[in-house]
Amino acid sequence: GTTYIVTLILSGDLEVESPIVRLSREASQLAEGLHTEVEDLKAQLSNEQAEVARLRADVARLTEKVSGGSGELTKANEDLASASGELAICRGKLKALGKQVEDVGKEIEQKRGELEEVVGERERLYGKIGE
Repeated sequence: GTTYIVTLILSGDLEVESPIVRLSREASQLAEGLHTEVEDLKAQLSNEQAEVARLRADVARLTEKVSGGSGELTKANEDLASASGELAICRGKLKALGKQVEDVGKEIEQKRGELEEVVGERERLYGKIGE
């Protein structure tokens, strides 16, 4: 039996792979698989880094908008406070003018009463003169 195997090996009909050659071949196949996996992971990492960069740009843009909106809101609040102050001043002036109109109305009524007295007195005088 041993002679038969040796004959087959020497004739080249039986291929015997040494454990070192087999382990070397398997290690090479494993290394190729790992190399492919590493390349896939590098591509995935590159895509993820591009996505992170895009998201950072979005965050920066949104932060800028929020800051701008916050500034606009502050300005609007200042304008509102100013307008409220002006409105209070106008209300005060309107109230004062209302009081003046009321006072002028009273004065007109007083003058009308005085005028009626003068007209009545004049009519009495003319009535006495005419008698």
